[in-house]
Amino acid sequence: MSVRARYLVVITSLITIVVLVLAYFQCARLMSAHLTAKVAAENMVATNVLALAQKAVNERPQMSAESAIKDDLQVRGWLDAVGRNGHFSYFGILGADSNVLIEHDPLHHRNNSIVIPFETLHHKSWIRQWLDLRHSNYLYEISTPLNVNSQPFGRFVAGVPAQTIYNEVLPDLRLALSIAMVAGLLAVLLAVLFSNLVLRPLREFFGLIEQLEVESAAQSADEKESSGQDLQWAAQRLRELGKRFAGNRNEIEAMRDQMRQVMSNFPDRLLLLDRDQRVMMASPEAERLLLSWESANSKIASNGNGHPQSLRGLILSDVLTDAHPLSLLTRRAFNSGQLREETMTLPTPEEKEHKLLASVQVFEEHGQLAGALLTLRDFESLKRLETQLDYATRLAALSRITSGVAHEVKNPLHAMVLHLELMRAKIDAGRDPSNHVEVLTSEVNRLNRVVQTFLDFTRPVQLQTRRYDANELMREVMMLTPITPESKIEVITSYASEPLFIETDIDLLKQGLLNISINACQAMPEGGTLTITTASHNNQVEITISDTGIGIPEDMREKIFNLYFTTKEKGSGIGLAQAFRAVQMHSGNIEVESEVGKGTRFKICLPAV
Repeated sequence: MSVRARYLVVITSLITIVVLVLAYFQCARLMSAHLTAKVAAENMVATNVLALAQKAVNERPQMSAESAIKDDLQVRGWLDAVGRNGHFSYFGILGADSNVLIEHDPLHHRNNSIVIPFETLHHKSWIRQWLDLRHSNYLYEISTPLNVNSQPFGRFVAGVPAQTIYNEVLPDLRLALSIAMVAGLLAVLLAVLFSNLVLRPLREFFGLIEQLEVESAAQSADEKESSGQDLQWAAQRLRELGKRFAGNRNEIEAMRDQMRQVMSNFPDRLLLLDRDQRVMMASPEAERLLLSWESANSKIASNGNGHPQSLRGLILSDVLTDAHPLSLLTRRAFNSGQLREETMTLPTPEEKEHKLLASVQVFEEHGQLAGALLTLRDFESLKRLETQLDYATRLAALSRITSGVAHEVKNPLHAMVLHLELMRAKIDAGRDPSNHVEVLTSEVNRLNRVVQTFLDFTRPVQLQTRRYDANELMREVMMLTPITPESKIEVITSYASEPLFIETDIDLLKQGLLNISINACQAMPEGGTLTITTASHNNQVEITISDTGIGIPEDMREKIFNLYFTTKEKGSGIGLAQAFRAVQMHSGNIEVESEVGKGTRFKICLPAV
């Protein structure tokens, strides 16, 4: 049985016992109150009867006391009046020898029932009282002695049927038992509802054990069956965990050594921090760099050889000053819970200043901050790598743009070869070859244009860049876009509220963006909506040009930036290639989304400055 089940059984049992005890005493109190009230009512009537009897005797001194009382009309009238209130079934005044002097018993209860002294009922437990009252033929008689002229005279009796008392007590007992039952049920319900709250610390304890425990694949079926969460289970699991942790300590140390070897062979300088920004592990290069700073040497104790100790176990802010750029960057990353990068110039043993790219990548465990990885990269090496990558990207982009040149060159060459053969045949036949000469001249001019365009694309361009607002640039582009009322094109612009500065060759980039906007307008021959937006995201300026035109089929989207590729009857296939080249020369990129029949969206991303 689980701990929660045991808790509920114990609590329910205790509540049941308490409710039963309280209900018992409450019912006893109610029964006693009703019986005491009957006795009090009889005593009040007896007191009045005694007063009237004494008066009757005093008014008839020549008669005996029994005769005076028996013949007195006031006594009889009082008994008749009191008998009609329904509290008692009969009243009577009995003489010294128990002979009846006066009696009020219209229904003859006294003669037709079993008369039992009231005292015998009053002195029983309430359960026995309740059982006796269920006998409908029982009549309980309350007797009070009468003294006339200070001499014992007889007694006054009042009878009440057991059924009458039963009917009077029953509603109160039912109410008391109902309240006790409801209170017990509510208490049990609250115990069930609050059991989770009461047992939460114990469940958390069990949960921690389960998190720490790594179940073995060879765990037996008996162990799995006995894994109910109770204290015995917890003790057993703690013993197992102790054995496993003792056995895994060597494995952990081996893994730590392997991590050290990996970090020592890694080209970057690495520091692994815990949630308190304490150094858990450091690569040799990172440790050597930090220990070389005077601020670190002044705070780290030396070992016997006079060399600083390892950084392991030290808080980063204790190794460095609080105002050190690395300390500030690490605090910002821990506070935000996000990756933080920053280029900073720091001293090194070999040179006075060394430019580094520092990044802090925080990591979480179960939704809580668990630590961070601090990486220090050589900035110059990164710049060289970035330059090489950029060069490769530019070559790939140029190859993509000019992939259609071979086709454009091959077409006029084929035509020239054909017409040269025809011209040779005509010359041999003595016929006029002038028409073929004209065709050859036209194809040579065409080939010259293709080659000249190719040279323009491959010729290095020296960008004349300056800082410029992308919002203003797009306003100028839209002023140059040929949109007339006859085109039925609605223009919607949404520029960023703040300036979006980029480093740009204004004329080159403007021409590229203009080519995209003109292409968007040409894609809407029946009219539509041209939407221009600018925004800033992740240190980039995003310019979006969207149309509601015919769209671009999926199999053509990869070719639209190729030189000479066009889907228009009179298109040159140069505009989008120029736009792609202009954006690529600004270290940007273009993303295209299109759906046939719904439109196309060009997103140009450029580095922000």
